[in-house]
Amino acid sequence: MGQTLSILVNCGTDRAKPRNIPFLPNEIVAQILVFLPVKSLIQLTPICKSWYNLIKDPHFISAHLNHALYMANNNLNNLDDDGYLLAIPNKFKPFGNKYFCFVISPDIYNVLDNIELPICTRNMSVEIVNSCNGVLCLTECYPDAFGHVVYLWNISIKKFKTLENSEFSFIVFKRVTGFGYDYKTDDYKVVRILYFKEDVAPEVEVYSVKMGSWRMVGVSVDFIAHCSSAAVPFVNGALHWMAQPYRPGKLGKYMFPVNDFIVAFDIVDEVFGKMALPLNCSRLDACLMDLKGLLCLYEPVRSTTDDMFKGCYIWVMNEYGVAKSWSKLFTIDVLAPIRVRPLGLAKNEKLVFVQDEEKVVSLDVQSLQAHDLELDACVYAVDCSYMESLALLDQDI
Repeated sequence: MGQTLSILVNCGTDRAKPRNIPFLPNEIVAQILVFLPVKSLIQLTPICKSWYNLIKDPHFISAHLNHALYMANNNLNNLDDDGYLLAIPNKFKPFGNKYFCFVISPDIYNVLDNIELPICTRNMSVEIVNSCNGVLCLTECYPDAFGHVVYLWNISIKKFKTLENSEFSFIVFKRVTGFGYDYKTDDYKVVRILYFKEDVAPEVEVYSVKMGSWRMVGVSVDFIAHCSSAAVPFVNGALHWMAQPYRPGKLGKYMFPVNDFIVAFDIVDEVFGKMALPLNCSRLDACLMDLKGLLCLYEPVRSTTDDMFKGCYIWVMNEYGVAKSWSKLFTIDVLAPIRVRPLGLAKNEKLVFVQDEEKVVSLDVQSLQAHDLELDACVYAVDCSYMESLALLDQDI
């Protein structure tokens, strides 16, 4: 949507310039254009070659992204501060012969757009790994294949990429996938932890969008990382998963007593670190989320008799990497026990979850007001804080 450019600036064409129209250097043009939303910028690219080259320049793309992040983080712009909610049928439900991603306003719950998925495989399930700087990472998730095929998609500029598989693609027993941005090299990376057999220590591989290939990373892995229905949080330059100690022959099986912790993978340095959970956290069924750039933990409270959901705690790590900084941000109780599968936290502090595998619900964690998003399919993959950006516009994909 967005405004149009209110002044006429030099386009660098060969035509004679009309009189009384000011000439502005490219540096000034860039400072003006950086304030425009993505859709307006894309509409400007056909106008002239100089604007096309400027908007596709990696330095301008980074400047536009940094400006958008600054405005959102400091609440300086009333437009789209809370990003968008993306909902994709986990088990594809065709609309005719097409499949769609729903773009939803997290404040007014309106479906703003239905965008056709550029994935043609039929009878396939899809999961959202996470989004980063406006790039959505998707993966197929049919049995034993989560992370087997990975897609990157910037919806706002219609850039889509299917990642070529590595040589290990077909011999993996289990994969755990994440996606993030390396600010030092201006590169987007997909990370996969590969478990080959229950009695073989896992390996780690990283895909670089700049290089267009996978490579093995020489780091030791002494844990079993777990996927959840919520997207993998990319916070403070690192990906985060719930994990437990690795023991040969125990892959994917909980050991008792459960000794869970958080494992983080630094995207820049490509090293793992471990963090403790909040004190007295029950750990089972807990999952990690991102709330306005802070690492959060969703801890469900269940009935001791029938294991039904009675409520939850939402913890926040106020100082990244400091276990003592965990604090209980919200306590949520429900009037009647239900079955809940959490999908994520939106920036406007709304918890999105699937209730009884029948409907997708948004719950305001302060007022406890719930809203049925009235989606057409019962099982969804959701990204709760998608933002528009020009990321990947300079990539030849």
